[in-house]
Amino acid sequence: MAHDLSSLDTAHTGPIHAAQLDHFGRHLATASEDQVVRIWAILDVEVRRPVAQLIGHTAPVLAVSWSHPKFGPLLASGGEDRKVLVWRGPPLEESEKESESAWGLAYSHEVQGEALAVSFGPWEYGLQLAVASSDGQVSVYSLRDESQAQAQSQILRRATAGSSPLLGPSLPPVTLPGSGGEGSGAAGSAIAGDNSLAGVAGAAPAATSGAEEATSSGRWQVENFIAHQGGCFCLCWAPAASPVTESSAGAAAGGGERRKSVVLQPRRLVTGGADQQVRIWRHDVQTNSWADSHHFPGDAHSAWIRDVAWRPNAGIPANTIASCAEDGTVVIWTQAMVGQPWEMKDKKELHGAAAWQVSWSVTGSVLAVTSSNNQVLLFKEQLDGNWTQVEMVGETGSALLASPANEGFRSMEATSPDE
Repeated sequence: MAHDLSSLDTAHTGPIHAAQLDHFGRHLATASEDQVVRIWAILDVEVRRPVAQLIGHTAPVLAVSWSHPKFGPLLASGGEDRKVLVWRGPPLEESEKESESAWGLAYSHEVQGEALAVSFGPWEYGLQLAVASSDGQVSVYSLRDESQAQAQSQILRRATAGSSPLLGPSLPPVTLPGSGGEGSGAAGSAIAGDNSLAGVAGAAPAATSGAEEATSSGRWQVENFIAHQGGCFCLCWAPAASPVTESSAGAAAGGGERRKSVVLQPRRLVTGGADQQVRIWRHDVQTNSWADSHHFPGDAHSAWIRDVAWRPNAGIPANTIASCAEDGTVVIWTQAMVGQPWEMKDKKELHGAAAWQVSWSVTGSVLAVTSSNNQVLLFKEQLDGNWTQVEMVGETGSALLASPANEGFRSMEATSPDE
């Protein structure tokens, strides 16, 4: 069985390095070698129209990321010019009236290396943006609103101490003022001289190290840490909320009911780099710093890690991460619940091609793997916890596979790393 695919002429004059749909799937952003970011409105499967051509980079653009709609239409881009740019668009309800003049540069900052990956964090933490650089550094930008920072900090401190607080108060909608001046600052210091997003209402979970600059509504900060030697190529945020099942007092005595609650976890990131390592980083609210939380086995991949993806929370306490590398390997790591050991659940190997990107469906039920031979392979989890290829998408269309154990992939025996 085959499915028809529709194509889009993006009007780029160079190769496309990144493409991402927004939260509602109504806008597509593309980043290209031609130093331009383009935005398209997806009105229908066959109806697309250009919305904006964003010009601000002076070198190829390598990555784009949409923020959660709570913060309004915000798009981040990063490129070889070491610039991290945040673009502001019109309200979603005005999308039918969008024009190029409706989009503008809201914020700009320069990192120490080429900006290889950018990713906005979960909305529960407020407005957060993580950037992976070619110098091996990860930069996390945070906009703090003092009216909510203390409450969020208390929530996360209780979570760190082992209690199970419910999610914090809902963050209010935001509006963005006109764009301001370009920020500046060296690695390890706060972003200085930028008021362009001062009106965004959002709260980071806790105070961070380094200096701050106060604005009328909040404070911008940037935290930097070295994640990988030789370059950090990819990163992904962990889901903010983790469901847990607790025993009530009666249940502990053997006759009560069990109740479920949702814990707001500390900020966590998974990264991959040139050192062939996949690592998890966790923000410590006590020390106001990012700590190396877990090293996955170094022999899982034998080449540069090209992408990592944390599975969306599906209402269960388990954590799942997918990683892929230039050697054609795709590894799926699982953790039964927070605090339990990680294990390699499944491993696939691509023959004759590199694995470039991994991406989860919205519900986390399907994993897409992009290869260097212009194919996208889709995997679904089976009852035994292993993953089986169910579909392959190529330039000419897609096809459901009658036999999942072919098309260039083979399952490899899963192993459990020593802790």
